[in-house]
Amino acid sequence: MPASNPAPPIEPPTITWPDTGTCAPAGLAALACPNCGSGALKTYTLTIELHAPDDTFKRLHVVGCPDCGCSFYDQQSPPDYAAPAMVNRGRVPFYVQQGAGVSLITRPLAQVQAPPGSAYLEVGCGYGFGLDYAIRTKGWQGRGIDPAALSALGRDALQLPIDLRYLRDDDEARGSMAVVMGSEVIEHVTSPAAFIRTLRAMLRPGGVLILTTPNGDDISPASPPGVIVPLLSPSLHLVIQTSRSLHRLLREAGFTAVEIEVDSHSLVAFASDAPLALAQDPLALRTALRLHLLSRAQALDPSTDLFLGFAGRALQEAVNDQDMKSADAAWEMLVPACQARFNLDLDRLTALPAQLATCDLEEMAGLVPLNLGGILYARAIRRLSDGFARPTLEPLFTLAASAARAMRRALGLLAMEDGQTEEIEWTARAEAALCAAAANASGAIECLASLPAPPSGGPARQLLLQQRALSEWVNAGHDSQALEFLRLTKLDDAEFANASSDRGLDDAARDCLFALAMLELRQPQGMAQRVQARLARVRAASVPGSGLWFAALDGELRAMSGSGPLTDPIEQRQALQNLLFQDGSAWDAGDDRAIGLASRVLIDAINTGDLEGAGKAWAVLRPLCLQRYGFDLDTLKTLPGGTTAEELAHAAPPQLSTLLYARAIRQLLRGAARRGLEPEFAMAAEASAQWCRALAGRASQDGQAADIEWTARAEAALCAAAADLPGTVRRLETLDAPSPERKRQIQLRAVSEWVNAGHYTSARAYAQESGLVHAAFADPAGTLPLSDIERDALFGLAVLDVQTNAAGRPTGELAPARGRFARVRGAAVIGEGLWWGAVQGEVQALDLMDARSDAVALLHTLATSHPDLQFPPALASRLAEGG
Repeated sequence: MPASNPAPPIEPPTITWPDTGTCAPAGLAALACPNCGSGALKTYTLTIELHAPDDTFKRLHVVGCPDCGCSFYDQQSPPDYAAPAMVNRGRVPFYVQQGAGVSLITRPLAQVQAPPGSAYLEVGCGYGFGLDYAIRTKGWQGRGIDPAALSALGRDALQLPIDLRYLRDDDEARGSMAVVMGSEVIEHVTSPAAFIRTLRAMLRPGGVLILTTPNGDDISPASPPGVIVPLLSPSLHLVIQTSRSLHRLLREAGFTAVEIEVDSHSLVAFASDAPLALAQDPLALRTALRLHLLSRAQALDPSTDLFLGFAGRALQEAVNDQDMKSADAAWEMLVPACQARFNLDLDRLTALPAQLATCDLEEMAGLVPLNLGGILYARAIRRLSDGFARPTLEPLFTLAASAARAMRRALGLLAMEDGQTEEIEWTARAEAALCAAAANASGAIECLASLPAPPSGGPARQLLLQQRALSEWVNAGHDSQALEFLRLTKLDDAEFANASSDRGLDDAARDCLFALAMLELRQPQGMAQRVQARLARVRAASVPGSGLWFAALDGELRAMSGSGPLTDPIEQRQALQNLLFQDGSAWDAGDDRAIGLASRVLIDAINTGDLEGAGKAWAVLRPLCLQRYGFDLDTLKTLPGGTTAEELAHAAPPQLSTLLYARAIRQLLRGAARRGLEPEFAMAAEASAQWCRALAGRASQDGQAADIEWTARAEAALCAAAADLPGTVRRLETLDAPSPERKRQIQLRAVSEWVNAGHYTSARAYAQESGLVHAAFADPAGTLPLSDIERDALFGLAVLDVQTNAAGRPTGELAPARGRFARVRGAAVIGEGLWWGAVQGEVQALDLMDARSDAVALLHTLATSHPDLQFPPALASRLAEGG
């Protein structure tokens, strides 16, 4: 479980938000706007109090300008950025390793499509991350301007052309630059409008200005500390732009083309006097960032802060983008570097240095990487992608959260906060809680309940965590914990869980809905209709043929074929089949579940006599087998080779015998003559035997395959009987039936097949030899109920009795024949084919007994009892004989 011992409290600045509608004090309301010069009454936004690093207490007020939309401090006194104090107490290692928003700086540069060699100027370049990207990745001719001591450090570390001074209006670069950038600078100047005019003067015609700055639209009580504190940065930031105020400034400076984007909690503005053509492909932009981070890390001394910053960011960005090759490359660099510098084995880390609980930022920089929380979190996510079981990753997520917590405490001593570190702490704690849920650890529910509100996302993110937790419990089979968590959270009543809703589902809601359905499916009191409807929604939100799609469909089939409260009528089963195969063409032939589930539904359709459903299943199975195994199910005549299970599984699906058996049965149902299907059933039987032999080689077995083997051999023997092939009796006798009852059923059916095909001599001999003529079902005067197979065989025995020889004399006993036909008639559906066959047989027996009047009397009795029956012509004429 995540550690319960809290670290010392963070001491961020204190922010006081006024009540809605509170007017600004008179002195504040009258302030002129430093952004647009407006004298309109200002709105009171907030008051912030802090202890500066020099222990001086400050109380600052932020007001808003109703005209341009910006926010600004009542005190507009920028610090001396060249002062050495700006880089003390661990600020630089933190900035280099963690604090610098490198992606925010480099992404806008990647979007500008200026060719290599273009002139580039970065004003307020800071440490130089943007300048480094522009020169080394974009190939521009660049230089930076910044008076800060931080820039001097970056100039030396990155070997960049940086002038340690402020930009002048008469700078020699005036009118020559293709691209000018000011990243996180405009919020520090007392006159933003004048600053933008100066930047514009540096551009040549058609040049592009890039500005990034904190997004003033996020100044809200709803913003988490990790966002609002860096955004406000009291004593450093002076004027905070909104999208509206920044757009106005750029237009008023003479730019005719202006585009402003929101990147996380920052504004990114592009401006030019020519139309803008910006790269917008997210994948390409993300790829460019990852390649830059990794290549820079590979080129740097691994003992430096700069290396830790590039390698740590490369790892995290690669994991975020599922670029695991790059993630592994970054990790392989970080492990020896941290071992050498901190004596810290990242691969085996189980505890953090005890000093992290009390040290300041500067001391921490000598103990661990200052981005350790993000590094460990990325490593844990990487291991998840490798298939590590969640319970084994709880300690690693917990370490990541603890490292981030320690960092935030140290930052708080400097009245600082970091949004990414705050996010890592909460997310790592949440992931650790999910690991505890997957492990069914004691207290897992309490751990989830004790998580504070997320730093961003609000109730929606809380719901997301609950959805994932429930999915973890259900997927791990911990139903009792899942049910208890469900009772506490009421997830079952949430909108996403509504089985009849037609709203779309995001991935987490879809997965949780699947978990809810499967949890209910496993309960004896489960509601079939709700389970099916929920799983249908899951399928609709999944890629057809994907793993989750198949799993949802499999759940629907289980609900329909189960016993008790989860039983559905055949009509619903057939409706599901229609849904099942509407997306069959999109199935992945490489997924074993595709052929497995289609085979299952094929057999189900055949067992219920559903030719349409069987046809749909077959239409899906044929292309899947052709694509994956290279053979056509319709024309396969030779079994794929192989002796081991692995060889056979590579050459054909494990269900091949089932498919071949189903192919033969489907041909029977479509009217094919049984006598011609003996090779089909024999091939299915041999496929089963082949698979069972292969499994036996590794001490395994497949009960279904063994049953298919026997059944297919029995069907092949019945086909041989229908064709009256030599050796048929021997085949029937040597069938090693699973039970005496199944053996008897095959004997009964064999008699029917011989009789139906007109092979009376063989039928009579087999009936005598097998003793069927003396069995209880064959008693002409018997009263026991008949199964369908017994009824059909009894009809066959009766038919044998009324056969005649060349002289026209009966070869059997006529009185028993009449009794047997009467019993068949009593067991058949009135008016259907077998019923009429039994009536005709009984009339024939009476005629042969010279009891024609009795035959006519029988027909009159039937006509009287069933006045709506339409007699066949031959029987109708006999009925007319009696007048």
